[in-house]
This record gives sequence, C-alpha cells and structure tokens, in this order.
Amino acid sequence: MLVCMIDLQLAYLRSRLKRIVLFVNKVDMEIGEGSVRHYIHNNQDKLREDFAKISKNYLEVDYRPSKWNMFEPIYDANLQNADKRTKGLISEECLVEDFEPTEVLYRDFPRKMMKKMKKDLDDKKEKEKKAEQEKAVDQDL
Repeated sequence: MLVCMIDLQLAYLRSRLKRIVLFVNKVDMEIGEGSVRHYIHNNQDKLREDFAKISKNYLEVDYRPSKWNMFEPIYDANLQNADKRTKGLISEECLVEDFEPTEVLYRDFPRKMMKKMKKDLDDKKEKEKKAEQEKAVDQDL
C-alpha cells in the first residue's frame, strides 16, 4: 500500500513539474533578449493567473498511476458532470457546492475488495427486495 501511495504522489509531482517546465520555457521564449524584470512587471497578473492554473494538483495523461496501483479514483474535479466527477459513488445532492478540490481524490481500497463490497451490497439489496415481495404475497393471502 505504501508503494502505491508513493507511486501516486510521484505521478502528481512529475505531472506538475512537466507543466512548470513548459511554463518556464514559454516565458523564456517570450522574453527573448529583453529584460526579465521588465517582462515580469508588465505581465505580472497574467503570469500569476497562468501559474495558478498549472500548479493545481491534476495528472497529465503521460503520468497516470501505474496499472498495478491499488488506489482507485473516486473524485475528479476536472470533470463537469457530477456522476463522472464522482464515478457514480456520491449523489449530486451530497456534494457541497463550495467544495472545489483541485485534484483527483483516491480511495485506498484494493479493487478486488471494492468489487466484493459492491457485490455484498447488491446481494443484501436483492435479499431485502425478495423479503418485501414475500411479505406482500403473504399479506395478499
């Protein structure tokens, strides 16, 4: 489990570093032979806005967690649709409107365990449904 956490954190760090390097290279090309201080002074607001966007916690496609990683995403703030953001695990009315995480949240349950828990929950719901149907039949008689 520790290896999986480290793998996930390294993916975030590599992803952020890639964006920062691209940002610095872009600014360097825009400055060219000019003065760095003059460029920063004239473009300070734009640079801050751009840097705030790239310094958020999200994964680039190049740096997704390894396939063997047991962590599974449960929330992706980068997606618009609530069902897609929460992978259908949290209903839209349960989401706090002011809550805007800047990253993908992961749960630390292995996939097999989550599948078993889902199967157990589905079995329990099915048993309850059968019990209600039997109860309804008994009441009719």
